[in-house]
Amino acid sequence: MTDDLAAVGRFLYEAGTLKQTRRTGWWMAGVRDPESVAEHSWRTALIATIIAKLEGADPARAAYLAVWHDTQEAGPGT
Repeated sequence: MTDDLAAVGRFLYEAGTLKQTRRTGWWMAGVRDPESVAEHSWRTALIATIIAKLEGADPARAAYLAVWHDTQEAGPGT
């Protein structure tokens, strides 16, 4: 169980780096000060929640999926 908790701790640390990680696609498009991955995920979760509610889907599930959709950008090499 200690190994599991260590892995969780490492993941949470890496996820925290997303607030400093800029979205590189914007740089390629010429945007000089792009939003962070965390800022993008926050806005995506809000949009997903509202669209889900309007469409009769589960807003909590939509927000959950939106929050997790960019977590693969965390980790070594980011």
